[in-house]
Amino acid sequence: MLNKLILTILFSLVFSNNIDCNELFFKSNENSLRNNFIYIKAYLDNSYKDSLNMFIQKNKRIKLELNNRVVLLDSNKTMNYNPESKQLFIDRPDPLLSNWLQIKNNYQLLNYFLENESFDRNSFLFYNKDCSKIDSLFISFNQTELKLYQLSIDSINIKNPDHFFSLNVDEEKIFKYDFR
Repeated sequence: MLNKLILTILFSLVFSNNIDCNELFFKSNENSLRNNFIYIKAYLDNSYKDSLNMFIQKNKRIKLELNNRVVLLDSNKTMNYNPESKQLFIDRPDPLLSNWLQIKNNYQLLNYFLENESFDRNSFLFYNKDCSKIDSLFISFNQTELKLYQLSIDSINIKNPDHFFSLNVDEEKIFKYDFR
């Protein structure tokens, strides 16, 4: 009984602070979020060795760069390319990410993964001390867990988006699998 009371108090403190932190975070990153192109950097583990670079052209497409692959997403398809094996997998669009691309409101862009009913109740967001950055993000979805650390958001200037958001590989020299 006492454990439940302590847990309830702890959760109420964490989530009431997160509401304030959400607003502070949005204000700290408002200029970046208003830009048409957003750059998000995160680490996939606590050692900060494996990084994720996410480039977003709002309402259009996403480019993910991981250590050993490039993933391009839009409302029509998902392309997953591994440069080491020279394999390209093309599939239908990821419904959660393609829906995320349709969001017009900058504030909702941030809260999409935490307020989405498709995610388990086990998704959490933790800010740094001054709420200017996301210290860690844990998303649980259909028995899959995603943990991201030290997320930072910035704007980016992209002169030629069509070139930037493409793989820029010679398709004659790669193995291509189209599952659409």
